[in-house]
Amino acid sequence: MRSSLILVDNMRGVSEFLLDFIKDRVRVRASCNGLLCCSSIPDKGFYYVCNPMTRQYKLLPRSRESPITRFYPDGEATLVGLACNLLTGKYNVVLVGHHRSFGHRPERTFICLIFDSESNKWRKSVSLQDDHFTHMNRNQVVFINGVLHWLTASCSCVLVLNLNLDSDIWRKISLPDEVNSGSGSRIYLLESDG
Repeated sequence: MRSSLILVDNMRGVSEFLLDFIKDRVRVRASCNGLLCCSSIPDKGFYYVCNPMTRQYKLLPRSRESPITRFYPDGEATLVGLACNLLTGKYNVVLVGHHRSFGHRPERTFICLIFDSESNKWRKSVSLQDDHFTHMNRNQVVFINGVLHWLTASCSCVLVLNLNLDSDIWRKISLPDEVNSGSGSRIYLLESDG
């Protein structure tokens, strides 16, 4: 089985980029400014950052922390984010999940591991969340002005959960009532240049 990336462009049509230069079967977990963050499929807890255009990649060092998961002890983070600064070339990979003791339900402690490409090290951030999120869209993460944004849902509403990478502070942004009252509607979090 091979890993590839399918791109759809209105001007150029459909293109496929093979990720075979990464000598592993991978799943794309996040993207930002042309870079991809991928996780190994056979080896849980291994992450790569790659540029599919230049075919360069970096295997990130393993964190010394135990794997963070929300419900399943499989070594995968519930949320993965990639933040890339085009001016400096620096990037961060963010792995997030609720703390979960083996055999227990997740606690309200949010564990966040942040990889810094300049130091080539991970740092850990812990915060308490008063909501248990019932749904976290793993594939919708947007990086804007130093902040990662994820679309999430709790029992009562849809909201945007964001992490400021400079301060490691989490915030929740409520969406308008019209969004929360829509039944059966799909909601997407997108980045736009306008």
